Amino acid sequence: MRGIHTLTTFPRVSRRVLENTIALRLLWGESPVALLMRILAKLLEVFLRPFGLKPPRSRPTMRTLFYVGVGLTSAWLSRNAYCKRFCKTARDRRTQLRRLHGAVKESQTFEEWFEAAKTLETFQLKDKPRQEHGEFDKELVTHRLQTLQANREDENVGDMMFALRADLLRSLGNMAESRIHNSVSVPPVIKEYTEEVRLQLKIVTEKLDIPLEEKLTFLQEVRHVFGRTALMLSGAGMHGAFHLGVIKGLENQDQLPRVIAGSSVGSIVSAYVGTRTPEELRGAFSDDNFASTVTQLAFFNGQSLSAALAHATRGGCGGHVSLHDYGFFKRRVKQLLGDLTFQEAYDRSGGGILCVCV
Repeated sequence: MRGIHTLTTFPRVSRRVLENTIALRLLWGESPVALLMRILAKLLEVFLRPFGLKPPRSRPTMRTLFYVGVGLTSAWLSRNAYCKRFCKTARDRRTQLRRLHGAVKESQTFEEWFEAAKTLETFQLKDKPRQEHGEFDKELVTHRLQTLQANREDENVGDMMFALRADLLRSLGNMAESRIHNSVSVPPVIKEYTEEVRLQLKIVTEKLDIPLEEKLTFLQEVRHVFGRTALMLSGAGMHGAFHLGVIKGLENQDQLPRVIAGSSVGSIVSAYVGTRTPEELRGAFSDDNFASTVTQLAFFNGQSLSAALAHATRGGCGGHVSLHDYGFFKRRVKQLLGDLTFQEAYDRSGGGILCVCV
């Protein structure tokens, strides 16, 4: 009845417009103008979302006014000379960062990577110095460093051995926190502490008036407390080839740990490393022979396409369809590693410790 009354009260208004208005109010509960403002606000919200702008939680009209204000402010700032310089500086910085990240990614040797990463870190920390607070206990590490330095200055080898035996921990004051070592440089106090420990261990081992048995006992106890670094190679299927690059990088820098463990394809790579003599390992992962080593570790290269298809049509292993022949894989691994026991592999590798996780 209210709609009929409206139609009869305003005869000059188009009947179709009024009918559409009534329909919109019944369907959406708002006028056409409010609906148009809502649509406009939504479009502006989608457009400005990449810039991190969020509308206020209010009516559509207020959101629209907010975006209109943002647009007018942006237009004014684009004509401001200071803002132009600021935008140009930010744009140049992003370009420089992309170039430095590309240099790190495309580096071929450790030396190239180190220089590129150091340049990138210096550039990133130029405007925002690195925050050390909260990552490790700087006061504790500094106190232990001063204690070690005092013992060395007093030339008291007994106190030096006692302090090292009691306090030499891998993560003293949480200084082994991974966030500290994610970059090229580490806090200076950690470097000084590490260098002081290295120097005092050298002094103890070169001291002639200490019996050899006492030295060996001391070094074994310190090593047991400090622990030993190990390399774990995960299962990754075809991506296991990346393990070879890791091994090559560590071997070329003489940083390959004695303890190496692996699972799935990582166990095959770790077994390959654990069954080679040091000379064979250096030769296999040298720049000249690395390509042939990768080819040698491609286990299904020797299986022809016809043999693989014939195996798949026969039903594979245990009657299940599979592309690769388990028997061929087994023979290939045996050719690659040889028929060795863990003890024989340990002796052959010069004391390398191998662990296969199943």
